[in-house]
Amino acid sequence: MLPTSRKAGESCASAAPSLPVPECAICLQTCVHPVSLPCKHVFCYLLLQKVLRSTSI
Repeated sequence: MLPTSRKAGESCASAAPSLPVPECAICLQTCVHPVSLPCKHVFCYLLLQKVLRSTSI
């Protein structure tokens, strides 16, 4: 068994450091499946896909 810093009965989720979840630049909500573009803007994957399909390029 590998050594761990967790106490008995403590879940992995509570032991893991919490990372900030990015905000979508389109819907301004917490990103669901965040996607980062080369310009560093972050969007929800499904929302970005929907917007790209609805615009004629």
